[in-house]
Parts: sequence; structure tokens; C-alpha cells
Amino acid sequence: MRVRGPRNPSQFTPSYGISTTSGFFNLLPFSSLISFDPWVGLSGIIPEVAKSWEWSSDALQLTMQLEEGVKTHDNPNVPASFNGGAIGGDEITCEDIQASVEWHVRPPKNEARNIRRGDQILGHMTPATCPDGVLGHTVVLNFSVALGKTMAGLAAGHMAVLDKDYIEWMKVDSPDARRASTGANFKMQAGTGPFLPVDFQPEIMGKFTRNPNYWKTGLPLLDKWESFVIKDYTTAFTALATGQIHLFGRGSWALLPGQVAQAQRDFADKITVHPVLHAFADGIQFYTKPGVFDDRRVRQAINMAIDRDEFLILNEAGTVPGRILMALLFPKSPWSFTEEELRQLPGLRTPKDADIAEANRLMDEVFGAGERPTITCSTTAVADQTQICLFFGDQMKRNLDMTVKFSFAEQVVNTQRNETCSIDITAGSSGGSTRIGDPDDWFFASLHSRTAVSPGQVCRLGFLTDAEPELYPEVLARIDAQSIEVDPIVRKKMVQDLERDVFEELIPKIGFGWNYSFPGAGAKVQGYFQAPLMSYIREVALWERLWLSD
Repeated sequence: MRVRGPRNPSQFTPSYGISTTSGFFNLLPFSSLISFDPWVGLSGIIPEVAKSWEWSSDALQLTMQLEEGVKTHDNPNVPASFNGGAIGGDEITCEDIQASVEWHVRPPKNEARNIRRGDQILGHMTPATCPDGVLGHTVVLNFSVALGKTMAGLAAGHMAVLDKDYIEWMKVDSPDARRASTGANFKMQAGTGPFLPVDFQPEIMGKFTRNPNYWKTGLPLLDKWESFVIKDYTTAFTALATGQIHLFGRGSWALLPGQVAQAQRDFADKITVHPVLHAFADGIQFYTKPGVFDDRRVRQAINMAIDRDEFLILNEAGTVPGRILMALLFPKSPWSFTEEELRQLPGLRTPKDADIAEANRLMDEVFGAGERPTITCSTTAVADQTQICLFFGDQMKRNLDMTVKFSFAEQVVNTQRNETCSIDITAGSSGGSTRIGDPDDWFFASLHSRTAVSPGQVCRLGFLTDAEPELYPEVLARIDAQSIEVDPIVRKKMVQDLERDVFEELIPKIGFGWNYSFPGAGAKVQGYFQAPLMSYIREVALWERLWLSD
């Protein structure tokens, strides 16, 4: 299988849910305890190294039974001199899971940047215990608090199963090397996954071969996996159309919308487009405008006046939708509203006549009949960001007779403006903090004051504190309450009630549509299916099932 990567990898890390490397270098050599099933999506969890599990009644202990005979790669690039060669081919037991928990959740300081998501997602995990001894195959994962997101956090794949001795070796010999784009660090990867790293040529390619001792019978189906660095999109598209590569990217380095249309028109027998929900949503965020946005009615009017369906049409890629209808949370997840339910919310109803009439009534009520404020939409001067402002301005003029000015600047300048609260609204793409599809992802990243780390976040949430001194604290309490609810049926009701109230009343931001990305596959690729948020969640269970028809 030959795939396209857009740039040279910057690091190789076992925390393979992180997207700072290009290609699939973080995915192929490692396994997880459990994972999402990409063939099902975020509602399906399947066993990996843990073959079964059981929760305690208080949801503070998760007892897992490990598969026996799962061995790490016998990687010759990990020195045999270290610990008497115990790393290569060592069987995974409870002590290795204990060490893996500490490595990912409480990493050494020099690894904190690489593995920061482990703490964000599983920071409530305390040291694991081994009831049958460190060489046994029973492990108990312990938690300081019961959270509804725990299983999703484990299934997303940010905690690779690693050999204890391998972790000790990484602490001593390899941290700096693994963050450099060299051939040596690529070959250092040693996990329990379906492929072995064998060769890396900076700026050219990385190569894996089938793990002959892989612990899943009959897998992987492929003999070799090669990822080529092709930075130019046109060159990469030509390589896909001519069969020189089999897969064209994921996430923001998948096919461009124009290339999707070209593939459908000119290469329908050679290229299959696989739309998949990405990790971001396009829209606007309110920052500050005293006397305007601090009145809830104004935010409600703006929310109702935007025709999302026009934005969806504007972003079509050939016959494929480029965006999907949304309220706040990641759509088509176990927690989100159905499209039928979304169509009942103000601002998402069709036809738009009633919502636009109500929006104008609210604006007249606030500012006087026919009177409208002038606001400025600020964003970074790149096409996909300025489009959002321009669409917003057009909608406000057409549906509210309100003038929107534009201020587009270089990224550094725009960031400074955001952080100093010197803007009215900003446009762009935003998603969750950890992007595992759980409600905590969006609620905490977008709304909760205790997660605000940047001056821009502090500024934006400070606006909510001033604008909604009663509603905002209530919303924060409800966010905390849904987070610790472990009954999924009860939690879903709490989440949807909260989403509806935030969407209709608090309105901290307005999403126009959740983004799709467009991975492309050649005609010979079989068994190809991607789960949502695929740039951020584990995908090894998918890649090991792929095969080529020839």
C-alpha cells in the first residue's frame, strides 16, 4: 500500500492519536487496550490488547483481562544491550500496562509536549494495579473520579501499549532523537502493532513491513506499507489517478474540494472519494461589543438569521457535501441530535421566513425599528477563514439589514487582537480540545473557565461572565454534572438539554456547519472505511484490515 503524506514528519511518538506527524507513522507499530471500531464509528468499541473488561459499581475501577502471548516487536534498532535484550519480543503483562499509564498520563517533563493529550483525556487515571502480580494478565485501571468520557478516552488510542523496558530505554536514550526528522528515530518504534518500521528517507518516504509475529491471527493483510512525502496537491492527485499511490491523505491534507469534483468527473473508475467528518466546525465566536452582544436577544437574532443551508451548498465538493448541519456538538455521534431534531431548533428550521422575521423583531426591540449596529468580523487573511466572515456579512445584510465590516490580518496580528479583546467577533474553524467525540470535548474546550489557558480564551469567556451573570454559572454547573454521569442514557438526556439551552440562550459561538474532509482511494483499495475524527483517534484496527485487489 502506497500512501501520500504532505510533509516530513516532525516526531515519532507512541501517543499516536496526536497529529503532529505526517503520514501514518504513529499508527502502524502500536496497539491499544481497546479501540473504536472504524467500521462502526464512535458508538462501537472493540477489544485490542485487553480482551475483556468489567467496571466496578462505583465506576472507579476498570478490571481488564489481557490477551496472552502479545509480544513487542523484535526491533533490532532498539539496542539488545539494554536490559539484556528484554525489550525485543517481550510479552506484554500487567507491569507493562502500569508503565504505559504513567508514560502517557504523567510523562517525563521532556515528553510533556508530545504526550499532552494523555493528561487531557485520561488525567483522572491513577496508578494501575496488578491483582495477579506484575507478570499476570489482569490489570486494574484506577480513577480518581468517575467520568463519562473514560471509555472514549481509552478507545481513541492516545495510550499505546508499550513494554516497560522500552519506556525505560526511551527515558534514557531516545527522547531528543525521536523528536527529530531522522532515519534513526523512525526505526526506534517498537510496539505490539501490525507493522514494523524498516526504512525512512527524510523528505522522501517511510516504509513498514508486515509484523510476522502479530498477535491477531491472519492480520495484517498487507505485506508492505509505504508513505511518500508529496507536498504539492496537484502532484499527489496525479499520482493517485495514475495508480502510483493508493491513498490520498486524511484530515486537512485530503483531497481539495476541486479535486473531489475532478475525481468524480474524470476519474470515477480510478478514484473513490470517502467523505469523513473532520475535527472542526466553521463559524463565528463572540468576543466583546458592549451594548450589542451582551444583550442575549442580539445573539439570538444573529443565530436565527443565518441560513446554514446556503453555507452547506457553498461548500459542496462536486456532489459531496463539504459541511453538515450542526448545533454545537460533533454531529452524528452517540450524543448528538439527529438531523430531524436539529431542524426543530431556531436558526436551523426551514423555510427561513419565520426565523428571519423573529430575528428582525428582536433587533427592533433592542435598537429601535429599523436601527442596526455596525460590527466588524476579524480573522486571519487566508481564504477558508475570510470566506466565513464574508458569508456572515452577506447573511447579516440580506436578512437583518445590518452592516458588517471586515478586518483581515496576518495570523500574528489577528492572534494579538483576539488576546487583547480588541475585536467584535472572529471567524474560523474550531473543535474540541481532545477531539475524541465526547461531549466534554466541546463543552470544556469552548465554555469552561477552568480550561481557559490562552489570553484569547480568557477574554472570550470573560465576555460570557459579564453578559450572562446568572445563566453562565448555571451552564458551568451543568457541564460538570454531565461529565461525571456514567449512565449513558441519563447522560445523553443531560447533554442534549444542555446543548439546546446553550444553542438557544447562551450562544457563545455560532457554527455554520461541521467540516468534512475527503480522503481518496485508488480502484485497487479494498476494505477502506474511516471513522469520524480520524485524524485524532486510533485507526490501526482499520489499517490492518486493508488489502489490494491485485
